[in-house]
Amino acid sequence: MMNFQKKLGGVEPTQELVEKALWDTLNAGQVVPGYGHAVLRKTDPRYVAQREFCHRNLPSIPCSS
Repeated sequence: MMNFQKKLGGVEPTQELVEKALWDTLNAGQVVPGYGHAVLRKTDPRYVAQREFCHRNLPSIPCSS
């Protein structure tokens, strides 16, 4: 959070400044600090395996795409 505040330049944050700082952070390949859970950049391979298994073995159960 301290590094993110430095990106804002010590000024009162506006929506535009925060949005630019967020995109600069993401475009630099860094993560945006958060609370409560990890920010995943790729789909968890365990989810993919479970989803494929269900599509193959439980075709009659509706699921989201």
